[in-house]
Amino acid sequence: MNASAFLTDPLPAVVIGDDVWQQMVCYSPDPGCETERLQRLIYHAAKALTEARKCDNTVTFGYFCLPPDGSPDTLLWRNLQVTRG
Repeated sequence: MNASAFLTDPLPAVVIGDDVWQQMVCYSPDPGCETERLQRLIYHAAKALTEARKCDNTVTFGYFCLPPDGSPDTLLWRNLQVTRG
């Protein structure tokens, strides 16, 4: 994950909905992984915004992420949306 490209300009404030937090950041099998999961979420959201057209207010993106309960039966791909404020 190379976040240095995003650090040339100040990042906007980020608000993460409770449902997204529960699915993408919380990780009951190992709560110590939550910082990395949060960083990955912010990275992918920022990447999606920088790659989107400036006129797009809502951008759909996704990435592979272990489910919050660690279940091997849950799909790993997560679809998300980020909205410009």
